[in-house]
Amino acid sequence: HVDVYLGPHLRSTHVFVVDQKDLKTGKFDEHKAILGYFSKAPALEAYRKAFSDGKGRDRTGAVHWITMEQFKHWLDNSDTTKPFSLPRTLH
Repeated sequence: HVDVYLGPHLRSTHVFVVDQKDLKTGKFDEHKAILGYFSKAPALEAYRKAFSDGKGRDRTGAVHWITMEQFKHWLDNSDTTKPFSLPRTLH
């Protein structure tokens, strides 16, 4: 599964996929998908504020800005247990 954060702009076609890092190892842990935002800064702010320990920034790995179409294709055709990478058909 992939966790999703839903923002206030439901018509936005942007998806921000965060490669979340493990706090102890710094290695890839899991993805967090952020929908409902038009730009990266407010999307990341919402993601980081979701951590009650205040360490959202420390968990933030690579951030990928993709379309909703690319997101759906990625979910259907990719190994979501590894850091984000679009399938070749959508590069």
